[in-house]
Amino acid sequence: MKNAEDLRVVRYLFSHRTIAPHYEDFERVDRLWNGWGMACAVAPCCVCPLQRLLTRWAGLPLTVELLADAREEMEETFACLEEADDPIFQILCSSPARLIIFPENLSGEVTGRNLLRRYAIPYWQRRVEQLHRAGKLVALHNDGTLRASLPLLLDAGLDAVESVTPAPVGDMTVEEIRTATARKAVVWGGLPGALFSPLYSEDFFVAHIRHVLDVFPPGSGFILASADQVPPDATLSRIRLVREIAEEKTATG
Repeated sequence: MKNAEDLRVVRYLFSHRTIAPHYEDFERVDRLWNGWGMACAVAPCCVCPLQRLLTRWAGLPLTVELLADAREEMEETFACLEEADDPIFQILCSSPARLIIFPENLSGEVTGRNLLRRYAIPYWQRRVEQLHRAGKLVALHNDGTLRASLPLLLDAGLDAVESVTPAPVGDMTVEEIRTATARKAVVWGGLPGALFSPLYSEDFFVAHIRHVLDVFPPGSGFILASADQVPPDATLSRIRLVREIAEEKTATG
């Protein structure tokens, strides 16, 4: 998107879109897991309209400019996109997937508390309630800062917040995240992707894993995982360390 005129194009495209289910690829992946994990439905269609503009179509400067100068047309576009998503969520509700992840690429300091409250949270609440009625679990991909977003995400009724990135990369400590979530949602992440790089010492990496597992012991509603992508310069030995330390911690309590 380049300007406000493109909003008309977006509305036209999505008003004339047709949607049909296609479960074969999902079922193939689910068979490949063979009980070792839960296949989940992750698709850009699950991204709220505001985040689509911020992270995919317009970027931060243009999105803010349009909200300032063409707010009514922006809100008309958001409503159009939300209505166009209805058939997708009907398909998701009827799908074999037990877990749906909203791939929002959310970062609190980018979207901001006010925009989240006004445009994102109502969308997520509506969709979470719809998916819950269909017996689905729902997570959201928040791979940026958390201080402005995490409390609101918990109010949205999500079952899990995925790709949770603590300090030293994120803006909340592991302890602050544990206190904020307080069993309201599963915390999924804890290991900033950057720590897999040799730029951080292995001793620092190991100490961080142990600290996370101390703060989130077994039974605390926590899934240990990389928070966002493991970088290209990561070593396989460091990836193995995650499993080894987790197994050691489980064995020793």
